[in-house]
Amino acid sequence: MLAKLKTSLLTERHAKLLRLEPYSEDHDLNLAVHWAGFKIPYFTLDGDIDPAGFYRFRNSQTKPSRGWGATTEEPKKPLRYLQPPDTGCEVYLPPLLEGISWREVAKSAATPLIITEGELKAACGCANGIPTLGLGGVNSWRSAKQKQALLPGLEAFVWHDRDVRLCFDSDLATNVMVRVAAGRLAKALSDRGAIVTLVMLPPGEDGAKQGMDDYAVANGVDALIKVIAEAEPIGPGVHLHELNGEVALVKSTGEVVELSTGTAYSASLFADVIYKHRHYTDFNGKISIEKYTAREWLAWPYRTEVPQVAYAPDEPTLFTGDGSYNSWYSARWGVAPSKVGTVKPWEDFLHRVFDGLDKTTLQWVRQWFAYPLQYPGAKLYTALVVWGPQQGTGKTLLGETMSRIYGQNYGTVNDIQLADKFNEWAERKQFIVGDEIALGDKRHMASMLKDMITRTTLRLNSKNRKTYVITDHVNYYLTSNHEDAVYIENGDRRMFVHRLDAEPLKPNEYQFYLRWLDKEGGAARLFHYLLHEVDLSNFDPHGRAPETAAKVEMMASTRSDVEDWAVQLKADPDTVIPLPRDSTRRFDLFRTTDLLKLYDPDGRERVRSIGMGRALSHAGIFKVADGSNNAVIEGVRTRFWAVRNPDLYRSINPAKARALYLKEREGASQAGSDTPTAPVGASKKFAAKEKTQ
Repeated sequence: MLAKLKTSLLTERHAKLLRLEPYSEDHDLNLAVHWAGFKIPYFTLDGDIDPAGFYRFRNSQTKPSRGWGATTEEPKKPLRYLQPPDTGCEVYLPPLLEGISWREVAKSAATPLIITEGELKAACGCANGIPTLGLGGVNSWRSAKQKQALLPGLEAFVWHDRDVRLCFDSDLATNVMVRVAAGRLAKALSDRGAIVTLVMLPPGEDGAKQGMDDYAVANGVDALIKVIAEAEPIGPGVHLHELNGEVALVKSTGEVVELSTGTAYSASLFADVIYKHRHYTDFNGKISIEKYTAREWLAWPYRTEVPQVAYAPDEPTLFTGDGSYNSWYSARWGVAPSKVGTVKPWEDFLHRVFDGLDKTTLQWVRQWFAYPLQYPGAKLYTALVVWGPQQGTGKTLLGETMSRIYGQNYGTVNDIQLADKFNEWAERKQFIVGDEIALGDKRHMASMLKDMITRTTLRLNSKNRKTYVITDHVNYYLTSNHEDAVYIENGDRRMFVHRLDAEPLKPNEYQFYLRWLDKEGGAARLFHYLLHEVDLSNFDPHGRAPETAAKVEMMASTRSDVEDWAVQLKADPDTVIPLPRDSTRRFDLFRTTDLLKLYDPDGRERVRSIGMGRALSHAGIFKVADGSNNAVIEGVRTRFWAVRNPDLYRSINPAKARALYLKEREGASQAGSDTPTAPVGASKKFAAKEKTQ
């Protein structure tokens, strides 16, 4: 402990006055971890220990000294300070001032005051004759939870006409979070009449961050006093600091983003329209000058800047680790989780919509809803597709229920929006309901939808805005009244499809559910249920969606005739390509043209080789030599398909495939080959069409 105090110019005598208490590892204090360190009690204005017993604990370890935890690497951001759970923020008043009490300082606006971050820095200032109070963090001067614009400990001070110097660490010049916090505190104190100055400490050696105690140790107390004294008061610039706490310039797009809402404006719209009403009066020594705040802020070297806009539900802070503005933070969750009430109406509704599923599959659906809440920002590699011919059965309402939890992070999309090049509907969204989707057999749309489900980044393309890339956290719940809602390829692993054949909801059923959801705390109770009570131990967010009969039906309904034929060929080649009369030979290898002739010997279906090849590939017929067409037969480059026994051909090259193909057919007569004299390979759809002609 004394070694740490020495780095803040504090001695053993100071430690006794500060009532610091050292603790060894595995102590019994009510803290999250029990590492070695020392307890820092807080004091009243009269120098007594806080009667409520508030304290913070300074760890001297970054991990345990024994056990499994001791073998791990050092954390990138060590856990330095702790405090008891369910305690808020307080103001640290070190009882080290000579000849004056903190109560006298609080009452006397004539006494200059330093505000810094951290107890030891404040103690360093006070020990060297500089009245300095400490904050637990750069944002710890107010309490949003208690709805306190300024902590009671700060409200006890007379601020009008007081000289106040904010002396945060040297990263004030580079750390956007620190700059925003300093700007907001400067505005709060200026509103109370304080004359606020921002002290810009220089960085240490090699650009290292340093606080006021580090600077005093490296350069002497007199040098620290000089830096503090030479800082210029903010004056009219308080209006710029106020704006610094409200907006930030996004360097990647040149836009200005509102920190509280996430709304972005072009620089000209920001300065000349939206914020043009903000102005202040400056004095240049001779005359007063009216200035537009937004324009001055754009030219100000200390304006808040962020490299880019991010969307990070997994980082519940205003700024991400790399300093980007987190657009998720302005909206956050739509409701707070609560254990009060019942979740039975949702469970009953879940069983209604997913009626007919076995217990295991229904649990998978439940886990699908819960996973992105227990792991905020998680991208599931599957989408739910619920369809049914009847309207008003509740399939969409189940998805809409999640809007209460996700709040502004919830959205909807339709077919037209999915096909549009502009995708602002996906901006700042975690959960999307696709209502009345009817893409049918549109292959390009299906391919785009597959990419949307699994992509991890998204290029946002909004009208009249520069495009930019953001992390994609959207999960999709799709509903439809059509069996062919989405084209699904053979072997698909992304789509979970369920058919709902229930009767439409009765008005009283609908009203009962909404009353529970919106007026009886159902949304908050459901959030808690999904967040804390659904077991995810066997759920794989990137795993394959369970297979259902409804999925098989949807796959069949969206396949073309040739794709149907290829699927049948994959399932039962001996039936699709029957053994000709007087022959015991069946071929394994076929060219695309061979199979096209089998499917459509008269060319009536207008299917070309490329269409046949696509159908065979989608059906999962094995392409020999990775589909290479380097083999030449009868002057034509060709590729081969292993219709039967694919494992025999997994490691052969095109030349070997050609040789085996020709060897299979050596001496085969027309009667003894697999090439029929009549159309025997048509699919069921093709056969039905034949009967009608």
